[in-house]
Amino acid sequence: MPLHVLYDFDHLARDDARVTKRHAMGGAIHNQFETFREMLAWGKCLTYCINTFPVRCIGLLQDSGGDVLSRLDPLMKSLNFASPIPTGPCCSIYLRDDAGMVTSSTPGDPAEFHYFHLGGWDAQRLRRILGFIQTETSIELEVEKWEPDRG
Repeated sequence: MPLHVLYDFDHLARDDARVTKRHAMGGAIHNQFETFREMLAWGKCLTYCINTFPVRCIGLLQDSGGDVLSRLDPLMKSLNFASPIPTGPCCSIYLRDDAGMVTSSTPGDPAEFHYFHLGGWDAQRLRRILGFIQTETSIELEVEKWEPDRG
């Protein structure tokens, strides 16, 4: 049964409210994004930018005892990525002409874990970006899937 997207006005953030999913008849609430604006921008960038690149990877970023985005944001800016909207600690959007990345974590969960989608024109470019993340920050990185499959 599909879940309905709901606004949670008990959790306001940055002139907006948390976005959750839940069955129409009740049940467990699944927090999705801190704000509706972030949900729209994140989804648009994933669908119309990252997923249109010929090479993509999906994985997990972890900064034990820390905050992934406080370490990732400065690095991505130094690599000339731009963020189309300001985001909070639970999602990020990074774009440039040859690559794009979105990350997300569940609002209310520790900010030390973020899932990511990274897309670009070729695997070498993506490996270079991932290499910078691993060597220039304390973030641990695990790639779970390459598209097309890298075997």
